[in-house]
Amino acid sequence: MKLAERFRPTATPGFAVERNARLTVDAALVLLILFAIQIATVIIGVRTHLSLHVVIGLTLVPPLLIKISAVSWRFLQYYRHNEEYRRRGAPPPLLRLLGPVLVVVVTIQV
Repeated sequence: MKLAERFRPTATPGFAVERNARLTVDAALVLLILFAIQIATVIIGVRTHLSLHVVIGLTLVPPLLIKISAVSWRFLQYYRHNEEYRRRGAPPPLLRLLGPVLVVVVTIQV
């Protein structure tokens, strides 16, 4: 047995899928909180809280990229016929249609 094989962590089947799902949910929660704060700055007046509005807007970018990356990874693995992701199942049809549209809208906005 090689040294690298001895210290390789043993992952249970579906572990990568669960880790990806957790990353997606965590990014979504962070985005939800930041979007709520962003909307609050608009409601109470952007002009009076412009610096907070800009800082929150810039803070939204990394979690958004993480969320898009995690969902894209699941998409790629599912359509590349990865057995773990196939067992998890396809996303609902509405989300498969809405996802690319949202990515394009966000990309145009940024």
